[in-house]
Amino acid sequence: MGGNNSLDRSPVHLLHRASQAVELAFATWTRGKLTPRQLAVLMTIEESEGLNQTDLMERTGIDRSTMTD
Repeated sequence: MGGNNSLDRSPVHLLHRASQAVELAFATWTRGKLTPRQLAVLMTIEESEGLNQTDLMERTGIDRSTMTD
């Protein structure tokens, strides 16, 4: 990115670009085998074994339909 393009000053655009970079880094780090939500669930289970689906939803912020997938 560079220049005087108005997009270079748009917070929404810059956040979108940052999100793209993070998604690429995450996919590289996990070799594309996990989604960020799957990692969040696994990390939460590691911290507190024995949680039920409702507990996992509350702790991760993942909605029920996504959690059942």
